Amino acid sequence: MWLFGCQDGGDAIDTRALREEIDNRKIKKISEVDILEASLNKGKKVIDSLNIEKSKIQNSTSTDSLNQQYRMGAIQPAVDVLQQINKAEIKKIIPSDLSTQSLRKPEKDIFEAYSYNISQGIKVADNVQLLDKYVFYSSPILDSGELKGMWSIYFDKGEIVKGIH
Repeated sequence: MWLFGCQDGGDAIDTRALREEIDNRKIKKISEVDILEASLNKGKKVIDSLNIEKSKIQNSTSTDSLNQQYRMGAIQPAVDVLQQINKAEIKKIIPSDLSTQSLRKPEKDIFEAYSYNISQGIKVADNVQLLDKYVFYSSPILDSGELKGMWSIYFDKGEIVKGIH
């Protein structure tokens, strides 16, 4: 009679990691509202981070050169980091960008809506829209009630869904 047993060959299984992997693969029912809410919260966090970076630039330069440095891309290193962290496309849009072909339709439409609302004395706020594979988040850049630009953020919808528990 032969007796075979299992021997520990050093291939121990991390049951906690296995359980997490199984849980991640379960089908989750997530509504569009959940995706929009998660995207709005994530977008606000990105904008808060960008505003902190702008304040750092502002505190390190004179007011006269602040606008020039801001326009010249002093905030771009922070944008690059935030894009990597959030797996998103982030860009600043200014009024002169409206005449270029580089804008996507949602960006142009929202920028024009912000401009119109401000000209009519209507308050503007952050906006979030579901697209096919992305969630588009925008935030107006205002200075003394004047629209100076807009932050455009495209989040990967799949990444947003993964982050919802």
